[in-house]
Amino acid sequence: MTSIQIGSNAFNGVPFPLVLVDRYFHIYELDGSLKVDVFRWIPAFKTAVYEVVSSVPVAERIESNPNGDVLFTSENGSFAYKFRPDPEKTQLFGKIPVTDELSVELKDHALRVYRDGALMVDASNNSFVGSAIGILIDAEGNVAFGVSALPDGMDLTVRGNGHP
Repeated sequence: MTSIQIGSNAFNGVPFPLVLVDRYFHIYELDGSLKVDVFRWIPAFKTAVYEVVSSVPVAERIESNPNGDVLFTSENGSFAYKFRPDPEKTQLFGKIPVTDELSVELKDHALRVYRDGALMVDASNNSFVGSAIGILIDAEGNVAFGVSALPDGMDLTVRGNGHP
């Protein structure tokens, strides 16, 4: 069972601590630093298209730098995410295309969700145990915690190095 600490939030046995619409973030520790796998789930084909594996971009429009930061921005700029492997800094930023601008920050002490710059969710000192998804933010901006259900056709088959 994998356990990671993101800020003051603990994720125990949670393969996807965060899901932003159709992007699934598998965040884990490897060799003393946080790593991320990111894939986009395509329901019509019941398949995952990986964008990042072990914090290394595998898709276009995704950049990384020598510090291990990963940055993705869609062509029109409506969807973006940035991941930093350093636990001492804000680790994950996300922006998703909803009616209002919605952004997510996994910071050193909390997970925060903003709508048009206004704080909507401030999650700190939480423990997520055994659910498939820790925090889910859908295309309408709804936020759910401890989601057990995965999309139709998705399973948690483990691929190499323990990645789902």
